[in-house]
Amino acid sequence: MRLLAAAGWHRGPGGQLVNARGERFHFTLFVDKGNPSREQAALAVQQDLRALGMDVAIQTLEFAALVRDRLQPGNFEAILIWWTTPPDPDQYSYYATGQINNNVAYSNRRADSLLASGRAATDSARRHAIYLEFQRLERDDPPVLVLYYPQEIQAMNDRLDGIPALGIRDALRHSETFHFRP
Repeated sequence: MRLLAAAGWHRGPGGQLVNARGERFHFTLFVDKGNPSREQAALAVQQDLRALGMDVAIQTLEFAALVRDRLQPGNFEAILIWWTTPPDPDQYSYYATGQINNNVAYSNRRADSLLASGRAATDSARRHAIYLEFQRLERDDPPVLVLYYPQEIQAMNDRLDGIPALGIRDALRHSETFHFRP
């Protein structure tokens, strides 16, 4: 609440956060329709922020419409969505200024420099050090708020090979490497 107060927000009538002009702290949280875990997470976010005095409206959209109409053009105040990222720590397309997957319009010159250096480095120890530094920067200047990473229960045939050491949801992006041993 101290950060909100420092930004000019205070409790008004009925406990609602308002600014100096009396405007309510209100925003819309977009979430994809038909995904029970994300719909429940959106309700939990709404409830927790309501307790702080924020008015959060939830709007559900079909996943394709959410991505096309809200995520890609950056037409949102808040969005609850999942990302499937490759196993490599290179996050350049997600967080470097102006990149195609940087839908949150994150821009930090130090992050840009680290991400460019990380993808250019060929020495694994050097890459590791660069990406650790990027993680520290990401901690101090978070481009997004990661609410949770879903726990996955996996059951696979023990003859299945070629699966990267990732959660199965992420590993499915690499299904062309899957094969069965005889």
